[in-house]
Amino acid sequence: MIANCSSQDVPTYVHYGAAELVWLVRVLEELDFEDVYQPLDLGIGLCKLSVAAAEIEMYKSMLASDLPITIATKYPKQTLEHFCKKGKNVNLVKLYGSIELAPLVNLAHAVVDLVSTGRTLKANGLVEVELIKNISSRLIINKASLKLKDNSITEILEGLRLIADERGRGKTIND
Repeated sequence: MIANCSSQDVPTYVHYGAAELVWLVRVLEELDFEDVYQPLDLGIGLCKLSVAAAEIEMYKSMLASDLPITIATKYPKQTLEHFCKKGKNVNLVKLYGSIELAPLVNLAHAVVDLVSTGRTLKANGLVEVELIKNISSRLIINKASLKLKDNSITEILEGLRLIADERGRGKTIND
């Protein structure tokens, strides 16, 4: 069966065996289910989770000040983790679309968003000021399914590895 569901729910479907093998696009965080096997980074759908602002110097001065910085994002968890590691207080503005508009209308000092080409940032007068994490697509498999249906899943896995290797993009995560 082929189904479409929220990317946040995919690991749960795989964990409980409702899905056996899934191509998970743009993995933002490490999956922490013990029975979810991540054998292959497919090397496609490459992008970055980045901080972007109108000016690098303004961003640096906001980071250096004792005042909290206001960040607009669709990714509050990753944003909070990033700024907490820096010891910086942050006010989050949770948005669901057009994140890049927030600094233009003085809703936020900067944004945290996925960046592929940077064209959207540039079109809105923003520049990438800090990389949080590189993002790509992963193949995840339910470990019980791998044992029970080893041959069919192994064939699919090897086929995907060959395609990824031919393109020079794929990398084995764990075997």
